[in-house]
Amino acid sequence: MSDIELSETSREALPENEHFNIAEYSKKVFNMFGGEEVTVKLKFDNTLVNAVIDRFGKDVMIGKLDDDSFSIWIKVALSSTFYAWLAQFGNKVKILSPDIVIEKYKCFIKDIINEYE
Repeated sequence: MSDIELSETSREALPENEHFNIAEYSKKVFNMFGGEEVTVKLKFDNTLVNAVIDRFGKDVMIGKLDDDSFSIWIKVALSSTFYAWLAQFGNKVKILSPDIVIEKYKCFIKDIINEYE
């Protein structure tokens, strides 16, 4: 950071038809670790509604599943950081779809368990 210098050279702007929305980008990327973008359906315990809003914003569409839980469809960048975010909620969150994301999450959890065997 101590070697940063200003440049007289201007950078190329994004094409006029391309708009980069930093707020949208940060909702789906967990910290600096991004991966393949996938739309996932997640089930949460009702006690986690504030955590979901904190992570994805007020505009996230929340659907009631039953008296105790809700679901969301959200586009995320798959990464170990995303899976770790889910894992912090234990059995109060569940990936409902797609199946490939469920399998990747199960492998993530199994790898952690294997470290303790």
